[in-house]
Amino acid sequence: MFLFFFNPFLLGYFILPASLFALAVGFYKYRQKELSVNQKAKKTAFVSAVLVFVVYTAYTIYLISISTNSTAILGVIEIPFSGIPLALFAYAIEWSLAYLFFSKVTKESYTGENHSRRIIIAAVVVALVVILGSVESYRTALAMKVSNSTKAGEIQKVYDSFFVKYDDKILSQIASNEYTPVEVLNELAHDDRERVLHEVARNPATPLEALRFMYENQGSERFGDRYVAYDLAVNPSTPLDILLELSKSDDDVVRSNSTYNPNLPLEILCELSKEQKGVVSSQAKSNIKARGVACP
Repeated sequence: MFLFFFNPFLLGYFILPASLFALAVGFYKYRQKELSVNQKAKKTAFVSAVLVFVVYTAYTIYLISISTNSTAILGVIEIPFSGIPLALFAYAIEWSLAYLFFSKVTKESYTGENHSRRIIIAAVVVALVVILGSVESYRTALAMKVSNSTKAGEIQKVYDSFFVKYDDKILSQIASNEYTPVEVLNELAHDDRERVLHEVARNPATPLEALRFMYENQGSERFGDRYVAYDLAVNPSTPLDILLELSKSDDDVVRSNSTYNPNLPLEILCELSKEQKGVVSSQAKSNIKARGVACP
């Protein structure tokens, strides 16, 4: 969650523009006023925090409005839980920038223990943002590189990097790429991180023995996430015997997901379309129609 704030998208499109805008507003409005450096920095930081929250809220509502997902409206609930922490994060960054800025541009001479301590705090915050922002930008760039790569050797080279083994963001992209070497997918099938397991279970290039292993060990303490069945159900490479078992699962989502699998026999798909559960039957009927066939 902590690194969420250093996402290059948030920093580049929300935090940085708001910080620069607020700094310009603060310089224009407060530089000549009878206020301490700390007061000027606080007022400037407040402008940045409000701006970030408003823009983030507007952007979230826009995404909801264009989404075709019937549950997208529930995203409104997430606005205060993500927007307020993001605004507070923007406040801390802007206060640090503004304090350093006003300490330099104002003509008054500021001394004292509090001022020196604030200078140090502001400098540390700015340095941390630059360092962690750079690290997160590198991780994101590497994840995108792996995601778009069509060269097994290139993916293998990234996977063999020391720190990648500890980074589930990059590993999940490796696990989802159909060009990832089979040996790597076999290893990742034994991983214990949910994010990675979901991608391996969904990847059509994952070898059959790995898919079978994941099915047989789902939910075990040493294996981890029992919900990989959701992904195995839609994977066209899932062995037929496993797919048939998944289509009989007690879990509505698993059965519903199995209807998307192109290898699910038509007679099973037709049986699912007659279920009492609306979500399963409706998805089955929709996928029967998508196949361009009819039940006997």
